[in-house]
Amino acid sequence: MAEILGTPTASSAYSVMSAEDYLQMAEHCRLAKEKATDDFIRYYLERMEHSYRVLASSEAVLTESKQAQAEMGEDRDKKGS
Repeated sequence: MAEILGTPTASSAYSVMSAEDYLQMAEHCRLAKEKATDDFIRYYLERMEHSYRVLASSEAVLTESKQAQAEMGEDRDKKGS
């Protein structure tokens, strides 16, 4: 299966990935799934693709939330001055 998946794009397992990074990994899994010949591997890659898409969605929501919190903090600072 390693020859199908190739090397992940993340520099390490603990690095912070963006929503775009997760979408790239999902696409990588989708393409690998198309090349897979084994039903189990196709299923596994399908689940991995889904998981990366969920992570991308979650990361996008978290990023928006952080930006909104930062804006609220800036507004609060302006009102306090």
